[in-house]
Amino acid sequence: MRRWVSLWFPHWPAEHWRRPSDAGSPDQARPLALIACQRIGRAQGGLRVVAVDARAAAEGIAPGLPIADARALLPSLQVRESDPRADAGALERLARWCTRYTPIVARDGSDGMLLDITGCAHLFGGEVALLAGLTQRLQGFGLTVRAALADTPASAWAWSHAGPGGVLPEGSSRTAVAPLPVTGLRLPDALTGELMRMGLRRIGDLLALPRAPLAARFGETLTRRLDLLLGREAEPIAPLHPSSPFRRHLACAEPIATRADIDRGLEHLLELLLGDLDRAGQGLRRCGFSVFIVDGGVQRIEIGTARPSRDRRHLLRLFAEKLERIDPGFGIEAMLLEASLTQALPPAQVALDDGQREAEETALAQLVARAAALGHAAIGIADCNTLAGVVRMQPS
Repeated sequence: MRRWVSLWFPHWPAEHWRRPSDAGSPDQARPLALIACQRIGRAQGGLRVVAVDARAAAEGIAPGLPIADARALLPSLQVRESDPRADAGALERLARWCTRYTPIVARDGSDGMLLDITGCAHLFGGEVALLAGLTQRLQGFGLTVRAALADTPASAWAWSHAGPGGVLPEGSSRTAVAPLPVTGLRLPDALTGELMRMGLRRIGDLLALPRAPLAARFGETLTRRLDLLLGREAEPIAPLHPSSPFRRHLACAEPIATRADIDRGLEHLLELLLGDLDRAGQGLRRCGFSVFIVDGGVQRIEIGTARPSRDRRHLLRLFAEKLERIDPGFGIEAMLLEASLTQALPPAQVALDDGQREAEETALAQLVARAAALGHAAIGIADCNTLAGVVRMQPS
């Protein structure tokens, strides 16, 4: 059974720009409200609040309130202009940071994301520990977050948005979500209002009714949402990037910042990854190394090889030429190594020339890969084979 985490940031537009390192600044402690651009705000009858942080919400400031009324209610309120494009970019960066927990991460609307943690929880001490650690880290970034873990994306979403959040044990979604309001089904507002006017206020009220009358009265939108909730239908998810079956993760006991520590971590991960590739009969063609910084940043470098390879020394040389680009900042807390492209690599065979031709081609392929790593990306395997032929034609 698959397991999903839903993350919801109810005050995302007003909170994502804050950083823990800004904790001492005067504005960091002041409540914040965002307004839309002036042209749009005045067209709607004056500037109005479009988003608030948790501090402003606690003081009674809410979206839709005229900004003049908000300032009268809370004189210390700081006001900024909203920037939806920046909000979306920041959410995508945070989603990439979340790949330290699972390779399958997708944005969910403008203020949330979904993580498929199937098979990953044991790496973090189990589901409860994973969700607690993830929530704690996100809160450390200055974010208000509601997190839930369940059998389906829809049930996790309902538990995070309309429920208390936390971990729902496997197979418990139907019973757990029954008392939740129908807003947990993520229905259009008009349909939600119609259900509530008819007295169908909780998800359990709908689950107790026959399917055919529900579909006839309210349409397929409602029955489909119920099917997604209960796992009768798979919910389409668009991850940030395709998942790789060859992936190794390392969590640092303490943040590291020296090149020597980064090298040791990479060597350890590469040893494990090459073992996985060897057992699968695969060689590495393209590989990415990501480091996760304590302030929520992610840095990534990639290498490519002209031929499938499991040559540890050669791969480490390719990485060494790019590791200088990594800035550990306040420290690296986790590392990730994944083979984004692999190719079958059969066992080496001894040729009649005692392996001289194979050794020549391998050496030239490694030279091509190093040249590409230095910026000569136009060199490819065809060039490598041509060069190999030229070398063999030279007189000894």
